This record gives sequence, structure tokens and C-alpha cells, in this order.
Amino acid sequence: MIPQASPAEPLREVCELAAHVLPALNRRLRPKGSELGMGMLAALFTVGKHGPLRSGDLARWEGVAAPTMTHMISSLTKRGYVGRRRDPGDGRACLIEITPAGSDALARARHDYADRIENLLAGLTPHELGIIHAALQILAQQARID
Repeated sequence: MIPQASPAEPLREVCELAAHVLPALNRRLRPKGSELGMGMLAALFTVGKHGPLRSGDLARWEGVAAPTMTHMISSLTKRGYVGRRRDPGDGRACLIEITPAGSDALARARHDYADRIENLLAGLTPHELGIIHAALQILAQQARID
């Protein structure tokens, strides 16, 4: 008689594989020689999609400490990718917003990232690509990524 796998076993196998593959994939897809690291790109993406935002809100959104976000914002500001303006709801606070140069940098980064993914997936069959596409759609839905 073939032993039945418990419902938790396939989940655990997927989790362990993901814990191994996703960090390695992230390292492989990381931009080489880019002026912006993944953290700053993520912050720029968030400001572009959900901004303007207060620095503290952006730090919470990105899951980093306030001083880390302050450093990121300073670096993005020096590059001209974000700007600061007074919060109309609270004159003591500033809002961080993406600039046209920031939008251009983000578009270039997305294009470069897509190129790296394309190079990685280029040898796959249409069937394999379909499986990955379906899995990514499910993951995006589970993570509520739009």
C-alpha cells in the first residue's frame, strides 16, 4: 500500500524549495553596476505608485527603519529622482514624490530587470513558461500584488 502524503507535506516542500530558490534568483537578477540598489528601487517604485508619501510611511511600507529610509530618500533626492514638498495637511511634515527623472530611472530599471528575466527564461519551452506564468499569477493574487 502506498502511503498517503499529508496535506502539509506538499506545502512544506514548496516552502523549502522557495526558501532556497527565491534568494538565489534575487541575487542572480540583481542589477550589476547599477547606481540604485534593490532597496532604493523598491522605495522609488512605492513612491511612484502610491506617493506622495511621508518618509515614515514609506519606511513602514518598505519594512525598513526610519534612519535607513532617510538615507535612501537623501540619495534619491541627490540624484533628482524624488522631491520633497510640504504636506498640506501638516505644515511640519514633508511628502516625498517621484520626479520625471525618477519615473525615467524606474522605467529603465524595469526594462533592464525584464531583460535579465528574459535571458534566464529564454531556454524554456512554451509549456514550462505557461507553468511559471500560472504560478506567478497565483503568487501575485495570494500576495495581493497588483
